[in-house]
Amino acid sequence: MKQTVFYRLITLITFFLSCYSWWLLYNQQSLWWILLGLMLLITILTFVYGLKSVRRILAVPGLSLPISDFLLTASAIGYFASALVGFMILIFQLPFHDKSFMIFPLIIAILLFAGATLGLYHDQI
Repeated sequence: MKQTVFYRLITLITFFLSCYSWWLLYNQQSLWWILLGLMLLITILTFVYGLKSVRRILAVPGLSLPISDFLLTASAIGYFASALVGFMILIFQLPFHDKSFMIFPLIIAILLFAGATLGLYHDQI
C-alpha cells in the first residue's frame, strides 16, 4: 500500500495529539502517563520498523500466549483514545461559549483518527 501525503499528515497530527495527552497526564502527576508512554513507544516502533518487526520484537519465546498481539491491540486503542482526548481538550479550550457547532468537526476528526489508527495497525485489528 502506498502511503500518501495526506495519510502521513493525519498520522503525524494523531501522534502529536496523543503526545499532548501524554504531556497533560504527566503534568497532572497521574500514573497513567507511564502506560500511555509505553503505548506511544510501541506506536513509534510501529511507525519506524513496521508491524511485523514490532510483533517479532514483542514476542516472548517459550510462551504460547499471544502477548504481542494483546500489546499491539492495546497500543492501537490507546493511540486512538489519547488522540481523541487530546483533540477534545483543545476544542474545549476554544474561547466560544456555545461549542455545540463543533460536533461535526469532532465527528470528522474521530473518523480521521480512526483511519490513521487502522492504517497503522491494519494487520493487527
